Formats: sequence, structure tokens, C-alpha cells
Amino acid sequence: MAIGMLEVDVSQAISSVSIYDGAGAGNEIQAGGEGGDIGQAHVKGDNLGDAVDALDAAARKLNHFCMNIVAAHREAIAKLSVDIARKILSQKVQEKDYEICSIIEEALNNVPTKHDITVHLNPADLASVKSAGKGDVEGMFEGLKFAADPSIGCAECIVETPKGVIESLIDGHLEHVSRVLSNTV
Repeated sequence: MAIGMLEVDVSQAISSVSIYDGAGAGNEIQAGGEGGDIGQAHVKGDNLGDAVDALDAAARKLNHFCMNIVAAHREAIAKLSVDIARKILSQKVQEKDYEICSIIEEALNNVPTKHDITVHLNPADLASVKSAGKGDVEGMFEGLKFAADPSIGCAECIVETPKGVIESLIDGHLEHVSRVLSNTV
């Protein structure tokens, strides 16, 4: 009698299970159905009903176990994802591999008014914006005032308007991602 190996993919619901007795007599167990419902069984051969019931119960327990594992580790999965994103972003910022003009434009999408706006940037980023606009920063972003602020990190900006302040800060974005992931993982 040959001993086989069983491999189970727990990344999705188990939809069916088949066992062949290998004797060539056509004995076969199939448990499963359409759409991941392991609620029906087809038996060919002698006394295989108990095996089908056992497989059905095992499949349900395995699916339940997998769902509980993900639920129990939701917070750890979210934290790990955010930590990975933080490291990648940190490396991109360190290598100056980002588009500060795109970051400013994204922050401006959240501004309720387009008048009397001051964009605060890290001095290095302000220099990048000036060189991108050939010194005419206001021409690139018409009607905006720019201010150098060394307390703001690279790849970040703060947009000051008469109606409030919009912060486009890396930590703020990562905290938002963390909250979303903690609620959906």
C-alpha cells in the first residue's frame, strides 16, 4: 500500500474533497459542491460514507480554524504591513525618490478653497519645487505662497488655508492605513 501526501491550500475555502482507494475497483469518495459548500457527498464503493462524513467535518473545522487565525492576528497583520510600508517610504525619502510636486497637488485636492493658501515645505523640497519650476514656484502653483519650514520632513507638506490646515505627513498617512487595515484584514 502506497502512502501519499496530502496538501491543503488554506488561503481559500475548501470546496471539495475526493479520495480514490487506488485498488482500481472504482471506489471513490467525493465531498463538496458548488461555491465552496462541503455539504453533500457522493459515494462509490463500499462503506465509504463514514469517510465522507469525517472529511466533511474536517474541512469545516479547517475553514473555521483559518478564519479564526486571521481574525486573531488582524492587528499584528496590520502593524506588520504598516511597518513594511514605513521602511519602504523611509528608503524612498532618503534616496530622494519622490515627487514633491505630486505630494503638493494631492494635498491641494483636499483644500476647500483655492485662495490665500500657504504651502509649508522642508527647505530641500522647496528648492526642488523651485528648480522644477525654474524658480517660478508661484507660476507652477498659481495663487499659492510657499514657505520653507525645517520642522517639516522631506516628502511632506502642510497647507494652510483661511478655513484650516491640511497636513500631508507620512506618519499621518501610515496611521490612516493602519486604522483601515485593522478594520478590514
